[in-house]
Amino acid sequence: MTSFHDVAAIVKFTKLHTLILKNNAIANISPNSMARFNALRSVDLAFNAVKSWDFVDRLSEILPNLEVLRLSHNPLYDGPRKDEAKQAAADVIYMLTVARVGTLKQLNYSEVTEVQYPIP
Repeated sequence: MTSFHDVAAIVKFTKLHTLILKNNAIANISPNSMARFNALRSVDLAFNAVKSWDFVDRLSEILPNLEVLRLSHNPLYDGPRKDEAKQAAADVIYMLTVARVGTLKQLNYSEVTEVQYPIP
């Protein structure tokens, strides 16, 4: 499994709220797939192969009600950086993820507050 849409068959489970896909080498979301997981509120994609912001952008399209996301330990988050820049880079990546997935209430076990992401 290398694509989030390899699990598209679960769309039929209309009451599924949480999906854990840790350690599955998921790297992309197929641009050709139109599957929407409307009921999912929480997705754990830690320890995969996500390295592109396109993946994060597509999450909002296919998971319109996503509130809880774990995306840590992916190349996008763990890319090569000098030690002194790691914390600053982690903070920026966190904020960019929150901005790109506007429905989030929790990212990588941290609550998203109104100060971090003002709600209109």
